Amino acid sequence: MRAPKAARDLAKGDEILRIPRSIILDVERAEASPVSGVWRSSGGALPGYLKLGLALLYEVRRGAASDLLPYLAMLPTQDEFAAGGGPAAMW
Repeated sequence: MRAPKAARDLAKGDEILRIPRSIILDVERAEASPVSGVWRSSGGALPGYLKLGLALLYEVRRGAASDLLPYLAMLPTQDEFAAGGGPAAMW
């Protein structure tokens, strides 16, 4: 997410944001995706962040067919990432 802002004062314990499970791309979802065949067929274990990266690329390539498209559009672009978007392991 890019710079969320509070519209009011928050107290300790207030819910700031709720993210539906259906749009969370995590290692569990990556393991269940069609792209998981890449690491299953190789027989080697991949780090979680690499599995997520492959799943993310798969969803980006799906374009409008991906239910994550509105959220993928919020991620930094390649140029923004290169200009300080964070370490590769974060993705």
